[in-house]
Amino acid sequence: MTSLQIPPDTWKIRNLLFEMPVPFSMRADVFETFLPLVDNIWTRYDDLNKIGRGVDNKIPYDAVHLTCRFARKLENEASYRIPNPQAKRQCRRREGGTCSCKVKAKYFHGIKGKPDHYRFEHANEKEDNWVHTHTIDDSDGIKINSYLRAVAAIESAKGYMPAEVYKNMRSVQLMNEDGNSLGDALDAAGGKFMTRSHVNNAKLSALSANGALFLPTKPGALLKEDPDSKNSLKRPNPEDRVERLAGILSVDPSTVWPDTLGKTAEDTDEHAKHIKNDIRGLVESIAIGGRTEVPKHVLMPLLNSMAEYMDKTTEAVDGKLLLAGILQIEDKAAAGAAKRESIVAKRKLAKPTNLDKWNSITLDTLTAKHPDKSTGEVVQLLINNLRELQYRLPPNLRTADFFHNKVVTACQGSPACRYAVSDPPADLGQLLNKLQSSVTAYEKEQQEL
Repeated sequence: MTSLQIPPDTWKIRNLLFEMPVPFSMRADVFETFLPLVDNIWTRYDDLNKIGRGVDNKIPYDAVHLTCRFARKLENEASYRIPNPQAKRQCRRREGGTCSCKVKAKYFHGIKGKPDHYRFEHANEKEDNWVHTHTIDDSDGIKINSYLRAVAAIESAKGYMPAEVYKNMRSVQLMNEDGNSLGDALDAAGGKFMTRSHVNNAKLSALSANGALFLPTKPGALLKEDPDSKNSLKRPNPEDRVERLAGILSVDPSTVWPDTLGKTAEDTDEHAKHIKNDIRGLVESIAIGGRTEVPKHVLMPLLNSMAEYMDKTTEAVDGKLLLAGILQIEDKAAAGAAKRESIVAKRKLAKPTNLDKWNSITLDTLTAKHPDKSTGEVVQLLINNLRELQYRLPPNLRTADFFHNKVVTACQGSPACRYAVSDPPADLGQLLNKLQSSVTAYEKEQQEL
């Protein structure tokens, strides 16, 4: 039985969470359960420990901001601006910034006499931000949600190849109470455009997140441990980490073992291929499940198959080397995890954080980068960059006061802004207006000189 088990009304709830007909409320356990099915539609930002006003006067809550993934402006990315003609395949990139739909939710929890729940509202008063400019199929076609990626990873841990996993997932049907088919479960869960390539990518993400090493893809090839090589593991995505699989599917990966071990064949070469696939599946299952020990009942079918193979073949086979290779799985897994931690640590040191980028932005640095722009245009570019970075900062730094202080410090030393920053208003909106007035007056003075 596949791990793709969803309620019959999943498609209705996905459509509800796509359209977001606010205002409405939803129990926290229901929303958190279905969020992995729509995280390819929404990007979530949390702002903790807020205090309610108005009808929610003095009631603490956590603010949750949901922004459509199509709102991301890809033209700001280097990979979007500079195509690579030498790439083996050219990926189709969507146009960025085509949808501005946003929703705000208040997460109320720990209130006596009331269940934990989310209340969804409009993010602002702009009607253009209330509805999507695309369909749910457009979102499903550009990204596979984390629920389906988790299903694919769990199924891969059972020893199946990506093509088999995809076939099994595609064969699951939704049934009503009368036993009649309601359609494909994969389509209802957002996998209408899912392919076996997505299954393979989900498996590799789960492997890399736990520090596993790739098996050789060519006869006689060695394991690739060089982080700079093209076959080295990619940086693990927090959404694909192994520890999240159990929370998404209510299935503990450490309890999942390959159910395909021990398959034999009369032909010696075919039998050898089965053994090779069994070892590959066992190593991958160990890595995806985050463990290093193999139970006896799991290992015995493989050992029996290997013993039968050695009885059939006329070649001299050293069984001790084969067994030693299996017993070294623990050492290889530990070495791979240590290697992965070292690579991630080096990348963290080499790559600036969002807070580093925030601190490095000043009006002078932007002016040097854009000498063709006027001072007013550079100031507006500064504000836009800070607003974009603000959503990537830790929740406790996404405050108006922190933004206010950054604007003042970023503009200090600029003659065009000295009027605004010498006596800055306490209100952020007034500060931005005064800053714009100061720049306008300065540019007018320079024209008169």
